[in-house]
Amino acid sequence: MNGGAKRIGVVVNDVNSDYVKEIVDGIASVCEKYESPLFDFSVSELNYSYRPFDYHQKALCGFCNSKNIDGLIICSAVLGNHSKKEELEAFVKSFSGVPIVSIGMKIPGVPSVLCDSKSGIETILDDFIGHHACKKFCIVGIVPGSEEANERAEIIKNYLMAKNLRFDERSRIGGNFTYESAMEFLDEYWEEKGSFDFDAVFALNDDMAFAVIDFCAKHKIAIPEKVRVAGFDDVPRAEFSVPSLTTVNQQVFEQGQCAAEALFALLNKKKAPTQIPVMSSARFRKSCGCALQDQNIEGRALDVKRTGDMTATEWLGKKTQFHVMNNFLSLGQNHLNLAKFRRTFKELVERFDVSAAALCVYEEPLYVKEGNQELSLPGKAFVMASFDSSLNFIQNINENPIAFNPNEKMLPDVGINFSRGQYIAWILSNCETQYGYIVFRKGSYENLIYSMMCIELSRFASSAWESSRAEKVAKAQQESAARLNMISKTDEMTGLLNRRGFMELGQQTIDIAVVLKQGGMVIFGDMDGLKFINDNFGHDAGDRAIKAEAEILKKNFRASDIVGRLGGDEFVIVAAGLAEPRLAEIRENINAACRAWNIVHNEGFELSISMGCISFDENTKYLEDILREADSLLYEEKRLKHNARR
Repeated sequence: MNGGAKRIGVVVNDVNSDYVKEIVDGIASVCEKYESPLFDFSVSELNYSYRPFDYHQKALCGFCNSKNIDGLIICSAVLGNHSKKEELEAFVKSFSGVPIVSIGMKIPGVPSVLCDSKSGIETILDDFIGHHACKKFCIVGIVPGSEEANERAEIIKNYLMAKNLRFDERSRIGGNFTYESAMEFLDEYWEEKGSFDFDAVFALNDDMAFAVIDFCAKHKIAIPEKVRVAGFDDVPRAEFSVPSLTTVNQQVFEQGQCAAEALFALLNKKKAPTQIPVMSSARFRKSCGCALQDQNIEGRALDVKRTGDMTATEWLGKKTQFHVMNNFLSLGQNHLNLAKFRRTFKELVERFDVSAAALCVYEEPLYVKEGNQELSLPGKAFVMASFDSSLNFIQNINENPIAFNPNEKMLPDVGINFSRGQYIAWILSNCETQYGYIVFRKGSYENLIYSMMCIELSRFASSAWESSRAEKVAKAQQESAARLNMISKTDEMTGLLNRRGFMELGQQTIDIAVVLKQGGMVIFGDMDGLKFINDNFGHDAGDRAIKAEAEILKKNFRASDIVGRLGGDEFVIVAAGLAEPRLAEIRENINAACRAWNIVHNEGFELSISMGCISFDENTKYLEDILREADSLLYEEKRLKHNARR
């Protein structure tokens, strides 16, 4: 990877999360100021995967080193929701060799950006209790081992105790920081209790708060009349949910900015504070009833604007993105092998406003069992396709793919300009198998669309690899069958066609010649004295004589002529278009070659062969009949030669 600017990496759990997007946007704004590229590594959570086979993305950790980046920001809070504190600390510190900044969790020895959640949470609780007289509270969100979840829950419980309100632990409903998990636990609670008897719900993040809103709508529980709801994070959707969500704004964008500024300070050999605090604040909206009032509430942030509403132009833009994705998904019905995938890669990703990308495929796919937390990269991969539209660069796909070791570098210097912009790396996998990865420059599309694009490209990669493998197997099987077929038709000793092979190919040659109105000759030969050679010099000598005669015949007939050994000392040739005058010349050349062999090898016996021929045409075209007639002619040829020697 080229470029003299500082290369910044950010490790997150999921690029689709609004919380992560806002943090990364904050980091990106600082990187843009310093004209530095930013690489997003979405590695899933430690010890947990929200979606099946997300664990493959942990292989991206192998790129978070000084060979690929100059500094690293780790979103520790979201990565460690399902791990112990010491596991998270060990994970962060495993990235040695580059300066590191943590966001959301305090990591000893690492500058850490920390949000003071207490001020925002307590402001909302004060409103729930002081202005709305709420007394029975429910907390949604139980994430075992999550420091962040436990901290927020403790703030709520301690504040309630200070107000002399008892909190029953049975009033804490599960949820793993996702909408789906919270809804599942809420449904279980309703099935068990048959009611939802609370006047206030505090969800430990906004996604779970949206689940509470939809759950209440399903069971006709009015918000805020019957129950008041609050969340945490203040993601963009909170402003235009129905009702709009009261929540804690933890200045996520600013956290990203603070982390990036601290990292650049380290890169410039300056000191960064061990702890970098960011204060939270409350955002009051309709889910608690405050935004229904016309007047501001002194001392609290009142959000009555609907800044999240989209204009018609924005909506059409989003609709277009999904239309592009819909068309892209339909391409999965096409049959792709690796060669086709390579040729179409640029066209596939450019439709998503991707201006630079590289497709890397492992030499062999990796099988990785679920639960493996330490994923290693293979020793060899290939850049199959790459391009950078800003440089008018396109890799020549007619040349061999570029081989490299991904452990040494995420990408070799293929011609992409990494000096500025935001880049996403993604492992291409299907079920337990990993095929490679892509790195691309993010365009104007939503992160969710890019995530969907990557998942579908993973499917393309899997299908292409398996198709190519099947094609290789089929080709190997065909070649093996062809070899076996040839072996079954070849005389092992001489390499000539055996009887089966000669009868098949010889008849085909005669048939073609007849169709072309072309005659020819069938020449048959019988070695002289082979029994004498075997009886007096041994069968090894007889074998040498047979092999020598076979070589002489091959050299004196054309490549288009069909030469075979029927067995023992019998040879036969089908020569399309051969006339009898030319045969006389061939006979003399063969006899001369036999005499020359006898002189050179001085075996003690003489190599010679008796030959006869029968012409074929449209009236005499069946090889079986021709060979039967040849027997009597050959016998006469041998008799005459025997008499001549007496």
